[in-house]
Amino acid sequence: PAIYYYFASKDEILVGCTREALAATERYFAEEADERLDGRGRLEQFMLWFGESMTQPFGRCLVRVAEHDVEADTQAQLVAAKRVIYRRLRQLVEAGIADGSIAQCDANVAAFTIAGALGWLSHWHRAGGRLSARDAAAQVTSLLLRGLGAGGMKGKTL
Repeated sequence: PAIYYYFASKDEILVGCTREALAATERYFAEEADERLDGRGRLEQFMLWFGESMTQPFGRCLVRVAEHDVEADTQAQLVAAKRVIYRRLRQLVEAGIADGSIAQCDANVAAFTIAGALGWLSHWHRAGGRLSARDAAAQVTSLLLRGLGAGGMKGKTL
């Protein structure tokens, strides 16, 4: 009951958590992104940070709340927040394609794949388990980046 002193509804709590996750992402790009790295390096750096953050409460909230389970206004805010993440990932992939550190691919498909795989950490990673959050994020990142390696599909499209 005390939390409802600050928030009018469950949806308002979810939006607040989502805003916090999005603010952390924007802080990452403002403070931690290393512009000296090539596109692939910047993507890898962000993927490690993003994967690890998906194991934290605000990150879990961002990816585990189903838009269809909330009111239309809240749904729109959640979708907009996720769109920012996809856009940031797409920009990193595009930068890597442009500088040759990432193979030619559909940047949107790559962004959705990366977000989905790293977001899934929120479902299966357990604190105190065999892998730390950082190790789990590093393994998923490594698997994904090998698929994005230069020469991966050698220009073939499906």
